[in-house]
Amino acid sequence: SLEQNALSGNYPVTPDSWISCSERMPKKNQNVLISVNFDSDLVEPLICSARYTGSTFRRGEATIKPGNGVEQVTHWMPLPEPPQEVNRG
Repeated sequence: SLEQNALSGNYPVTPDSWISCSERMPKKNQNVLISVNFDSDLVEPLICSARYTGSTFRRGEATIKPGNGVEQVTHWMPLPEPPQEVNRG
């Protein structure tokens, strides 16, 4: 059921959809893709991978906060599965 899925953390999310930080956050220490808003018409949002610490997103030495201000993460999504090697044997 949806309730059991929600309790277990198995949310019904399609793999290619962004999740708003205001809706819910990733699990602690989960690596995800993030969309960083620079609050500017001249700068496109930055999309990159980061690790959620439980309160912020970390990318190397950079710490980025969730929210809707300048240089803040507005959305995230789980990382896709890594590519599989094709055995051309």
